[in-house]
Amino acid sequence: MNEDVLETQARLSSLGLLAAGTAHELANPLSVVKSGLEYLDKGLERVRADKGLSKGAREELGECHNIVAEMKEAVQRMLSITAELRLAVRQDSKTTECDVRDVVEKALSLTHNMLKYKAKVEKQFKHSSLVFGDESRLLQVFINLLTNSAQAIAENGIVRIESDENEGFVVVKVADNGSGIKEEHMKRLFEPFFTTKPKGEGTGLGLFLVKKIVESYGGDIQIESKVGKGTVVQVRLRAIARG
Repeated sequence: MNEDVLETQARLSSLGLLAAGTAHELANPLSVVKSGLEYLDKGLERVRADKGLSKGAREELGECHNIVAEMKEAVQRMLSITAELRLAVRQDSKTTECDVRDVVEKALSLTHNMLKYKAKVEKQFKHSSLVFGDESRLLQVFINLLTNSAQAIAENGIVRIESDENEGFVVVKVADNGSGIKEEHMKRLFEPFFTTKPKGEGTGLGLFLVKKIVESYGGDIQIESKVGKGTVVQVRLRAIARG
C-alpha cells in the first residue's frame, strides 16, 4: 500500500472522527435554541392577540415573528446538516427492502428549501421499485445529488428526477440545466477531497461517498455534463425481483 493511499485513509479517518464529534457537540445546543425559539414564537403570538395593542406595536411584533420564523428555519437546517454528518460517518448499516421512490421523495422534501428559490423540480416515477439497502444511506446519496444540482443553478433552473427499471436494475436519473462541469474535472469527480468549490467550501467527499454507497449495494453511478448546458447523474441499483 503506497504512501498516498495511507495518507488518504488517515485523512478520511480523521475527518470521520471530527465530523462525528462536531455533529454531536452541535446537536444539543441547536436543539435548545430551537426549543427557545418555539417558546418565543408562542409568546409573540399571545402578545399580538392583545386587542389593546397599537397598530405600530402590532406591526413591530409581526416583524419579530417573521424574524423568529427565519431563525427557526435556519436552526432546523443546521440540525439537518448535523444529522447528515452523523449519517456520513456511521459504521453500522441495516440492509432492508427499500422503495426507491419513497427514498427520493424524502430527499426532495429535505432539499426543498434549497431548491425552491432556484429551480422547478420535475419528477417522473414509472412505478415503485424495491432494492436492498440501508434507507438512510440511500437517502444520503440522493440528498447529495440534489444538493449538487441546486448549487449548480443560479436561478430559474430545472431539476428533473426520474426512475425506471431496466435489465434487473432500478435506474434513477437526476438532471439539471445548471452550470455544468469542465471536461478536465470529469475524471476526478469521485476522488476523495477533490472539489471545484472555493477553498473552505465543501470537503470534496460528497460524490466519493455516494459512489462507495452505491457500489456497496452492487450498483454503479455515471455522470455526463457539458459546461453551460447542465449535468445528468445516473444511479443504478440492483432491483428486487417482483414475485
